[in-house]
Amino acid sequence: MTASAEVLDAWDEKIIHLYGGYDRSPVAATAVQIRREMPLTQSLMRQGGFSPATTTRLHRVNGRLGALMAACQHDLDDRPGAVAAFSEAFYHASEARDRPLQGWIRCWQSSLARKNGDSTRAAVLARDAVRWSGSASPVAARAAVIEARAMAALGRKWQVHERVGLAWRILGGLSDEQHGDPGFAVETMHSATLAEMSAAAYIDVGHPDMAGVYADAALMDLDLSGATGRRSLIRVSAGTAALWRGDVDQAVSLVNEALDISMHRPTAPITARTAQFVRDARASVGQTAVIEDLEDRLRTWALPPV
Repeated sequence: MTASAEVLDAWDEKIIHLYGGYDRSPVAATAVQIRREMPLTQSLMRQGGFSPATTTRLHRVNGRLGALMAACQHDLDDRPGAVAAFSEAFYHASEARDRPLQGWIRCWQSSLARKNGDSTRAAVLARDAVRWSGSASPVAARAAVIEARAMAALGRKWQVHERVGLAWRILGGLSDEQHGDPGFAVETMHSATLAEMSAAAYIDVGHPDMAGVYADAALMDLDLSGATGRRSLIRVSAGTAALWRGDVDQAVSLVNEALDISMHRPTAPITARTAQFVRDARASVGQTAVIEDLEDRLRTWALPPV
């Protein structure tokens, strides 16, 4: 295979398709498709001898595919693999001068740092995302709400409000094209996606009323979009908010809906958030029958191999 313009154009089209379908397709299936493509793109990169423009495009392809593979590894609970893959993808994005991807990867690296217990580093990485993407970009909105989750983990409640507010101000300045569709994207940020992420930040900081407001705002748009992962995550947030309001039956119903929606697309974030919901419910109302049923269901919620 040669790195002709036609071949590179075809890879660009595949990448658009893979990113656009990621939130609706089984994660392991997406990983298989990426593993089919990456040996070819990496082989061409090792071959070398191309013009600077072609080399830049090859780096961009490798960066975009590598970042998506890292997202798959994250969602299938391979955090060490995701950390390494995002680092490699950032190198390719840097060589390609793919600044939106550089910022987007920093956002993922921030989330991974927070989940690995280093929320101070998570905040630094989220702020660094803006250095690459610019302060008035979709990535900047994503970075602000991701930093809000780091602030929540650090117990800085006021800064959670401030960073979520900043994310929405940035969103308000984006063009229609930059809003895009709900779900998984590098160059766009939809209000429903931001609302889901905002709800998660307010769950983290223990503010159920605000979490419920954002969850209610996002549910319909996410359902209409068919974005499976976000549809499930927003229901877990809404369920947690309902639990803290004392509506246990509604809360459990919403979390069961989340698992129903993602039955054919299980991910580590859904597993982790549902497990946290079960712990919160036990602490709040004890070991009731509905909580036991949900816990039993979660035990069989197996992720496919990475």
